[in-house]
Amino acid sequence: MLPADKLWPINEEWDYHCARNEFKSPARYVNALEKRYGKPGSVEEFARTSQVASYEAMRAMFEAFAVRRPVTTGIIQWMYNAAWPKIFWQLYDYYLMPNGAYFGTRTACRPQSLIYDYGANAVWAVNDGTQPLTGAIAEIKVLTSTPTRCLRPRGASTWQSTRR
Repeated sequence: MLPADKLWPINEEWDYHCARNEFKSPARYVNALEKRYGKPGSVEEFARTSQVASYEAMRAMFEAFAVRRPVTTGIIQWMYNAAWPKIFWQLYDYYLMPNGAYFGTRTACRPQSLIYDYGANAVWAVNDGTQPLTGAIAEIKVLTSTPTRCLRPRGASTWQSTRR
């Protein structure tokens, strides 16, 4: 995609693989990545965090659809595969390798899952299987980016945070 001497740091060579208008450079994407995950120190770290971001974005989109059925009637993914090497929007890259977005979609479309609804600030149990789930038990662990685990013990009405 880029010559070895232009891989890092991000430079004008990267712009060639972007779109037009506000997406004419990766600056918007890089800014969002750095705010969420911190500044990458290498092209490998950038690639890794890009995949995580794609996973999270695509998973949230498909999960939002799942928790709003039957009110929502469909979802369309903008780009199934990339027409040329690039870093975002597609489920398969230019070489037809599945990427973070693909795995986020696959996770979100499981027949049974627990889904956090960002809009309602709630957790939903979704069953798209053909049989009802009987006797199912769910356990949720909420983790933060620091070594803190938030727990809600059985029978408790409030969340508590514990250091680990």
